[in-house]
Amino acid sequence: MSARAILTPRANSHPFQERAVTLEQPLKIGRSVARSRPASSNAIFDCKVLSRNHALLWYEAGKFYLQDTKSSNGTFINDVRLSKSSEESPPTQILSGDVVQFGVDVVEVTKKVTHGCIVASLQLYTPDGKEAKSSQMADKAPPTTLHDIYSLHQHIRDAAEREEKLQTKLTELEKILSNTADGVTSGWNVLIEEDRLLTRIDILERQLQASHKSMNEDKLRAEVIQLTGDKEKYQEAAKEALRKSLIDKIEVIKKCQDLERLLNAKNEDHKMMLERSGLIAVELKELAVRYEHSAKKFENLSEEMGESSLKHKDEVDSLNQKLKEEQELVQQKENVIQSLTLKAEDSTLLSQMKVAILNHNEDLNISSPSGLKPSSDSSESEPHLISSDKINEELSQLRVQVRLGEKEKKGIIERLTYLLNLFDDLKGISNKTGVSDYLKEMIGKVDIELRQVKNYTLGHEEPQHNNYTIDTLPQSNFLISQDLAHEKQNEELRDQLTKDENDIGLNSKFY
Repeated sequence: MSARAILTPRANSHPFQERAVTLEQPLKIGRSVARSRPASSNAIFDCKVLSRNHALLWYEAGKFYLQDTKSSNGTFINDVRLSKSSEESPPTQILSGDVVQFGVDVVEVTKKVTHGCIVASLQLYTPDGKEAKSSQMADKAPPTTLHDIYSLHQHIRDAAEREEKLQTKLTELEKILSNTADGVTSGWNVLIEEDRLLTRIDILERQLQASHKSMNEDKLRAEVIQLTGDKEKYQEAAKEALRKSLIDKIEVIKKCQDLERLLNAKNEDHKMMLERSGLIAVELKELAVRYEHSAKKFENLSEEMGESSLKHKDEVDSLNQKLKEEQELVQQKENVIQSLTLKAEDSTLLSQMKVAILNHNEDLNISSPSGLKPSSDSSESEPHLISSDKINEELSQLRVQVRLGEKEKKGIIERLTYLLNLFDDLKGISNKTGVSDYLKEMIGKVDIELRQVKNYTLGHEEPQHNNYTIDTLPQSNFLISQDLAHEKQNEELRDQLTKDENDIGLNSKFY
């Protein structure tokens, strides 16, 4: 058993009977000639648009193939032409359910006759009687570009304008035809009336000739006078009707001339509109190119802003780390200050005891003979002098640490100033490029937080605790606020340390 193919005609095809053919050998598809006549078992068609040897259909290695053999009007599979005119196409695989077309519709102008082509649905069966795999015609259409959309919109608008102009011209021509029809009808009626009048005059003349025989001269003269008057009346009526029809004809001709001039003006306007539409189309293409370039630039700027935001986040984290380290340093300084405070209290007690001892010695000097003085004063004052030196040494170390802290504070302020300048640049870029509202909000809030930190570091104002919905800001804001609070405590302790230092210096001078 061999492979089979069934060709079923479609509605837009040249009429032919369904063909069921076997494919033991390659099947020739072509036009009917003297030796090859159409039959239900072959692929010969009585169609003028086909070539004698139009195409070949065969079965090989489990697949069906179709090839155009240098036909003039071409071979199509699912509206896709296999090759150019008079060129042989490569073998193309076909599947059951494909729509094949042999040739194209040809219009014979002289006879005004259209010769149709062969369009058929194809069913293919393998030698074992099973239908071949169905055609999968779900190819995705190519994506529509912005340029194609603009071109389609331009064509639709031009077509609408042409249709509107043609409709206006058609309405004007209909009015002209209606006026012309009315003028022709009135002229035709005038001609009919004139014919009737001439017929009437002829009949009356015959009656007059007949009445000459039976009437005398007086009656005849009266009858002639009456008929002459009637004739003049009819002639005047006919002349008036002809004059009116001539006037109407002249008006119609003038209207036709005016309409021709208007039509010429409209055609010139149409040409100008076409030229203008061409210029607008060019401008639209340029705008489309600029839009695509702007879109690419916007994507690049978005990526750069994302990278810069990540970079600034890392810098803020590093600042938080530095502030934590400074907090630990402040804690150490607090411990040292507490120890110094305890030592200062001890030195105050010692100074009070010394005063008491001196007062006691003065009393003893006054009351004792020969002014004996106890030798314990020098021995008791030496420990006190040693403790004051230690305190001064520790105070000098604390001054050095305070200077280092102020340098770190100055570095942090410079870093915050640099970050604020970067965020000003980011805000300018976001305003120009039109980034998302979320990114604008994040940039603005981080900028506010950094400015509050800088102002508080400079001692201008207290930071405001804001509640934000962005996940990354509140945590850093809380850490910075904590560090600022510790910085404030550090300043208070520094003032207290300066005050204690002054008090200790006075006590040292006293002793």
